[in-house]
Formats: sequence, C-alpha cells, structure tokens
Amino acid sequence: MPVLAPLQILLWLTLVLFLLGLLTFLLGLVVLYRAANQPLPDAAARHAVHALRKGVLDGVSESLVQANSLLITLHGLTQTSRGIGLVLLFTGLALIAASGALFIWLLETGV
Repeated sequence: MPVLAPLQILLWLTLVLFLLGLLTFLLGLVVLYRAANQPLPDAAARHAVHALRKGVLDGVSESLVQANSLLITLHGLTQTSRGIGLVLLFTGLALIAASGALFIWLLETGV
C-alpha cells in the first residue's frame, strides 16, 4: 500500500468534500422539486400574510417579537420537506465552497 504525502491527502480531502457537496446539493434539489409539487397549506399562507401586515404596521418596538417569530418559523421550516431541501441545498453549497477554497489554497502553496 503506497504512502500518501500530506498534500496528496489534502487533495483527496478536497475531492471528497466537493463530491459530498455536489451530492448534497443535488439531493436538496430533488427534495425541493418533490416538495414543489405539493400545495402549500392555507394556514401557512395566511400566517405569512398576517406576519407581513403586522410587520409593516407595527413600529420598531415589535422587532424583537418579529425576530422571535422568524426564528420559530425557520425552526418549523426545517421540519418540513421544503425546509429540509433548503438545508441540504445550502449545506451542499457550503461544502462545495469549502472544497474550492481548500483547492485554491493548495494551488497557491505550490502543489
């Protein structure tokens, strides 16, 4: 079994990160595509319109309440198929960006 140099290990790590990011990104797209075929519940649409109206009409003093509502909504979003798709999509993009940054760093160091 050949011994790998540290830079070769980093190159393999870069490749694995990129492939995992690509797989995660594509999986997120598939989940979002399947979720797009399902209708959005009426309650969610009504809640979004109500939150928008309340945010426009209320003053700055309600910003903390709105931020709390946003965090609760984002938490609930991660429990839906659309939310899972978005999380997978952005995680894939982050992994691809990390692998790209690592690859650029390796190129600059003179691999």
